[in-house]
This record gives sequence, C-alpha cells and structure tokens, in this order.
Amino acid sequence: AGHGVAVDEENYLLPTDIALKSVADLDLNSMNLSLILRQMKREERVNVVILDACRDNPFARELASATGRGRSTVSERGLARIDTDLAKGTLIAFATDPKATALDGRAGENSPFTRALLRHIETPGVSIDTVMNRVRADVWESTKNKQMPWVNTSIIGEFILNPGAKVAVAAPTAGPAAAA
Repeated sequence: AGHGVAVDEENYLLPTDIALKSVADLDLNSMNLSLILRQMKREERVNVVILDACRDNPFARELASATGRGRSTVSERGLARIDTDLAKGTLIAFATDPKATALDGRAGENSPFTRALLRHIETPGVSIDTVMNRVRADVWESTKNKQMPWVNTSIIGEFILNPGAKVAVAAPTAGPAAAA
C-alpha cells in the first residue's frame, strides 16, 4: 500500500511515509514499476502485481514546482500506462479504476481493497480472475459504490493462486472378493 505516481511516463511506487522534495527523491526512495516488471519477466512464469495505490498523485504540486516547467512531466492522475511488453503473462490489479482515488482504511486498519483481497486470496481452487472478481464486488459494496478495483491481465488460461490440498485417491481395499 502507498502511492503510485508518474513522472515523464515512468511509474514509481512510493511508501506512505515518503517526503518528496524533488524528482531525484523518486530514484532514491521509491521503486520504479518498470524495473520491477522487467525483473519479474526474466523467467517464464505467471506474474501477479497487486497495487493498493491511489490513482491520483498527492505529490503533483510539489514535484511540478520542484522540477520547473518543461523539465519533467508530472502526472496528476497517478500511474501512467504500463508498457505491454513488460506486462506479458502478467496480471496487474489496481485498488481502483483509472478515473478514481482509492480509499484508505482508518488509522491502523487496511484499506477496503486490502481487506477484500485478504478475505479472498487464499480461497483454494479458484482462479486469480475469480478472486479479483470477488474482491471487486466486495470493495464496490463496502464503499457504497464509490470504489471499483481494476484489473489488467495478459494471462492466457486459468491461474490458481491456491490450488488447495490435493485430493488423495483411496486405493481399493481388499474385501472378501479380493481375498478369494
């Protein structure tokens, strides 16, 4: 959980307690989302990225004034579009849709998105798509239709996060017919 901001079309994930004074602080005190996706993509596997970050940029004014006009483009809408080459075989879940701000939880509590995610993520035997559909429905209901989680995915087929315990097939027992 934290903030997601875009500067010069690069997405950065910021901790909630960051103090941004300049764009240089992003390189030193945040995570570049492209770097994370590039590292995840190095292996042939399904990647899941879950972002409980606001879609607005609470630092837009500070960063814009620190950069000066013309030097950097600071987005007020939070995260920029994610390069599709970096996202192949990936599901990226956002706490809210592109036109909204994600709600925070009360002090010391999880956000509505994280609460719903924790409620459903360990459900055995369901696909990640089903998990995220359930999360979306829970958040929509719990926020009284104010927040709609959003998912971008390029996963082909079904991906199950928690396949659950494998069901053991009982071996046939030796009954009276088998003893004969």
